[in-house]
Amino acid sequence: MRKYYYLIFAVFLSIVFFMSCSDKDEYVPVSPVTVDLTQVPYPKLSDYKFFEGDLKNQIPALNVLPYAPASSLFADYAHKKRFVWMPPGTKATYNADSKVLELPVGACLIKTFYYDNVQNITAVGGTRIIETRIMIRKATGWIFADYVWNTEQTEAYFDLAGSYTDISWKDENNVVKSTSYRIPTEVQCMICHKNKEVVGTTEIDTYIPIGIKPQNLNCNYNYFTETKTQVTKWIEQCYL
Repeated sequence: MRKYYYLIFAVFLSIVFFMSCSDKDEYVPVSPVTVDLTQVPYPKLSDYKFFEGDLKNQIPALNVLPYAPASSLFADYAHKKRFVWMPPGTKATYNADSKVLELPVGACLIKTFYYDNVQNITAVGGTRIIETRIMIRKATGWIFADYVWNTEQTEAYFDLAGSYTDISWKDENNVVKSTSYRIPTEVQCMICHKNKEVVGTTEIDTYIPIGIKPQNLNCNYNYFTETKTQVTKWIEQCYL
């Protein structure tokens, strides 16, 4: 009789263990990001769900990976935050250290331009986000989408018409500076990202990202809980 009870108890423990393991194995966090290639560019930045919480805080959602190239282009003294997102099960292709990584269809590169210690807003000394540019990889190539932030810093709206906005800020030396910041048109985006490609015997214009070369990502980045080389992080993320 005692052996019988031991047997029942052993079976019970096995079932509990199996169920607990199954629950853990079946739970896979899902990224909230939505990039429907038949619908993009969306009318609002928030439609992509790239960020958690208040949009202005730029807290990346699951699988939205921040990055920073070792060197970047000058943009009217603006600071920049960059992020990359790729569809589940896809990754970039490495061709050479000096060549731009080939991102998969559906991938997005996100770049936000902002100023700190701004002097010409209600909350002097705060941050003002000007625009968030997105490059989206479609089957036919890369497209551009620019989102201009509202005064309240609660949302950014699709706008490729181009414009200027005056901005004053105090730099790291406590000197007040001003500029008329240029938000680019679609044509200006195309000029910066233009690439000549030979197809057969014909040379055509294509458009590619600029900063995501392996040699430009082979430097450390602080990922909130850890600091490591960005190339390593991309590999761990299954993005490369």
